[in-house]
Amino acid sequence: MGYVSAAWATFAGAVAAVAGTLTGLLFVALSVKESALSESPALRNRATQTLALFMISVVIGWGRPSGWRC
Repeated sequence: MGYVSAAWATFAGAVAAVAGTLTGLLFVALSVKESALSESPALRNRATQTLALFMISVVIGWGRPSGWRC
């Protein structure tokens, strides 16, 4: 039995949904604590890294174009 990418489709969709939700919560948290974020370069860097990691998870979980073959 070879690798079947279709078996991972629901997992990838769940990862993308969770990462999208966490990205939204990150924006809410940054909006609430905007003053602390503007004062601390370390917090700004951490927020940027977190946003990038969440968005990478969304893009990877989104899937591949339908024309691609594995």
